[in-house]
Amino acid sequence: RDYLRLGYLYLRDGCWDGQRLLPEDWVARSTTISEALYATPNEALIPGDIQGRQWWLNRAVPKKGLLRPWKDAPEDTYAAIGHWGQYVIVVPSEDTVIVRLADDRDETFDLSTFTGLALAIGAVP
Repeated sequence: RDYLRLGYLYLRDGCWDGQRLLPEDWVARSTTISEALYATPNEALIPGDIQGRQWWLNRAVPKKGLLRPWKDAPEDTYAAIGHWGQYVIVVPSEDTVIVRLADDRDETFDLSTFTGLALAIGAVP
């Protein structure tokens, strides 16, 4: 539930129960591509590792030759990715937070497919 609360706080631009808890531009700044990524030499970049400030972003970075990492999720999707498969996925365009708690030491989990399927389930009337 706490992971969901964190995602919801970000989904609501840092506001909770009508009260601002985070500075007004905090969420926008933390979900913007990190300046450090642009400063990193292309050969040192990891495909799919597009970071903001403590969030991984689903955005292409054409200047660095990086494609959007999660093709099945909207471009505005961002995620906190934790140890062995803990995820808080925020999708503002769908007004959705998805939380996944798991043990993925076998590294078979696909965040793109999972997010796309979760959004599809949520879209069923």
